[in-house]
Amino acid sequence: MSFKAFLKKLGDLVYPANIKCVCCGRELDETADFCKPCYKALPLNRRYCKYCGAPLSGSVCYSCSNGERSFCKARSPFMYTGNIVNMVRKFKYDGAKYLFEPLSKFMADRYLKSHFDCDIIVPVPVHKKRLKERGYNQAEELAKGVSKLVHVPIENSAVTRVKFSVSQTELSGEEREKNVLDSFAMQNSEDIVDKNVLVIDDVMTTGSTVDEVSKLLLENGANKVYVLTLAHSCLDKDKNEVSALLS
Repeated sequence: MSFKAFLKKLGDLVYPANIKCVCCGRELDETADFCKPCYKALPLNRRYCKYCGAPLSGSVCYSCSNGERSFCKARSPFMYTGNIVNMVRKFKYDGAKYLFEPLSKFMADRYLKSHFDCDIIVPVPVHKKRLKERGYNQAEELAKGVSKLVHVPIENSAVTRVKFSVSQTELSGEEREKNVLDSFAMQNSEDIVDKNVLVIDDVMTTGSTVDEVSKLLLENGANKVYVLTLAHSCLDKDKNEVSALLS
């Protein structure tokens, strides 16, 4: 091998070709997940409700101050806005599985910074019909990345989804609660008895889905339940609040 060829090979190792931003597809000069503009535009959830993790400039959101949650605490590294919305749509509807690994890194970081102490991870299950349509469970794919980084095992067989429900996207808070009611059932309760369980999902809005799963886990012997989602919906009723949180 000539010296010139050796330098080229070394350069390819240090600066691999065809490394692209997972968000916009721009080619990168270094090994990274995001280009600088996309990384800078990520809507980090820095201020949030101390219970449910909803983006908030205060300490407790309206929902948590007016009702009990089944889970102890919920956290999300991102607000559900901007380029995070686009990436979630890509992995939910366009089969973009390459997004799970880079996004789960942010979830794992939030888990560690939140000082959660969990024994197992339970991804929110999808109905078998939805699984057949999509080919995978997005919550489980995110959970795999988190599990690998925080060294907490996944338990996929503990909870199953027994009711096929319409998408929560366009539903009101009350409709969401009714939509997920009795949607889940325990399969292997012995796997969660006396355990601190981390429930993982992609996006949290009102919390109806994770609350229903948490309730089921506690009824079947779980010690405590924590929730980790990729993103938490913003407060659509107050545009000024959202703008302040993004600034």
